[in-house]
Amino acid sequence: MARWWKRWEMIAAGLLGMWSWPAEVKAQSAFTPPPPTSAPTFAADPKAPQGPDFPNVGPSFGPNFPNPGQGDPNSPFSRGGDSGLWEDDGSRATEPYWFILRGEYLNWRMSNAKLATPLITTSLAPNLTNNFGALNQTATQIVLDSGNFNIGEVLGGRVTMGVALGYLPAIEGTGFWLNRNQRLFSANSDGGMVLARPLFLSNFDDPTFGNPPLPSAYIISFPGSVNGGIQVQSNLNLWGFEVNGVANLGKSDVASLDFLLGYRYVELREGVSINDLVAPQGTNFLFFGAKQTLPGEFVTTIDNFGTRNQFNGGQVGFRGSLSYWRFNVMVDTKIALGMMREELNINGSSTLYHTTLSTRPPETLPGGVLAVASNSGLTVKNEFAIVPELGVQLGFQITRNWRAFVGGNLFYISSVARAGDSISNNLDSRLGPTLSRPDLGQPFDPTLRTGPPNAQVRSTDFWGYGFSLGLEFAF
Repeated sequence: MARWWKRWEMIAAGLLGMWSWPAEVKAQSAFTPPPPTSAPTFAADPKAPQGPDFPNVGPSFGPNFPNPGQGDPNSPFSRGGDSGLWEDDGSRATEPYWFILRGEYLNWRMSNAKLATPLITTSLAPNLTNNFGALNQTATQIVLDSGNFNIGEVLGGRVTMGVALGYLPAIEGTGFWLNRNQRLFSANSDGGMVLARPLFLSNFDDPTFGNPPLPSAYIISFPGSVNGGIQVQSNLNLWGFEVNGVANLGKSDVASLDFLLGYRYVELREGVSINDLVAPQGTNFLFFGAKQTLPGEFVTTIDNFGTRNQFNGGQVGFRGSLSYWRFNVMVDTKIALGMMREELNINGSSTLYHTTLSTRPPETLPGGVLAVASNSGLTVKNEFAIVPELGVQLGFQITRNWRAFVGGNLFYISSVARAGDSISNNLDSRLGPTLSRPDLGQPFDPTLRTGPPNAQVRSTDFWGYGFSLGLEFAF
């Protein structure tokens, strides 16, 4: 925005000077000319008169003219005064920015996810009596164990837009998103190897069965008995937005400091899903609910463990910037305080597929292997949380309107629920359609709500860090 009053100030100064200067000269240069017959005489060393006859100061302005440099609307989007702004021809610009649009590519690392229990085993000496993948058996080897697992690179983007409307505080809005889908394990077997899901089974209404819980396993593949496959996947999605007012606290030719005040929303979604398929060989069969499978039929189970964390809070922060020639450094420090809604959602199902010659549709029963009636459903907890963030950018002013930069971020959330923390393999055998044993007096009963695993929202912290590459347009 052109500072129009400064231009009128210069024009007014010129007009007043031109009007007053001839009058002053006339008053000070009046003299009596010598007779025409005499030759004009001149001083040997003429000097311009000094003192009050020719004042050395410029014309003064009345109260209707603003003094230069005062009362100018300053935009907080300028980078340390004027030294960071450049015209396309390479000359320095003198006006601040009033609009910015910034786009960034994000590449982050995040805190490890966790599995609360071993999920897949195999047996080095297969035997359906005492070596079929249960955790207490000597030949059992864990394939997918409990503990932390590395999420790896999480990619995403960020968009920022800012507007400064004259004397009103500038408004800046930012949105970001990061997403990662990861396969933790995948295997298929025609029965040549053991694939099993380790369990601890109990009947919490009958102390004589499974007290303490019996080590067992849900067999996916076993030589000469069943074949099948299993896949374990995780997904993570982090996104959010913020809206801040930006007020400049002070600036010089090379530095600027701004105050940020606004609102922030952050959402973290995470999930772990376990899918398997089991097909009995020959005359072997599975229990599916209250009945046995027929030759040629197969069963699939699905266990889903998902969390959703929603943060709403107020935010304060500071932004500092330094500029030298076309280079500039900008540092943002922000902290948001508010409430985190932590949701845990668990669901599972089992489906029986009939032979290709059958016209019957697939049959589905509630409950998978680990996601059963006692822990399925939505559980919610609210926690106070803080979300601090540090961001650094090193930029280069390409032209007056375009700036390229590379940056880094540190991000933290004090309380979230993680999906893998809620997985338990301690079950009541009557809750799983493929785990029940009607032949042993343990029939499938989806109405039961007895025993673990109970759905519990377990809070932990979460962090992320990474770098960004971006381009900014401003005018």
